[in-house]
Amino acid sequence: MKYPIQLMIDMGLRVFVRDTENPMYCFFTDGKNIGYAQWGGIRESVSSVHKPNKSTGTGFSVADEITQMTLLAAMQTIAPHWASASDRASVRKYRDIDAYLKASKWNSELIEVVK
Repeated sequence: MKYPIQLMIDMGLRVFVRDTENPMYCFFTDGKNIGYAQWGGIRESVSSVHKPNKSTGTGFSVADEITQMTLLAAMQTIAPHWASASDRASVRKYRDIDAYLKASKWNSELIEVVK
């Protein structure tokens, strides 16, 4: 299992991937709040997750490093301090991970990583 995923599991988070053999990104949750992380290649990153919209996409970049602190921050972020008032107004968080998984066929195809 890749290091970032193990870190998330050790934190008690649920982790969802698309590629179980060689994951390079995942969605993670405490059951309610959701975040996104990617790694491999030349950089890693952690982002918030919200419902797609034309103003702010599907989330905000939170950090360029995967740590306990950045993972927790990603799940809690509505919008970063630099976001405009209109950016903040555009954000609608998912109610919980179940709502996220049911939001689209693409989301529903994510596979939960089990310990």
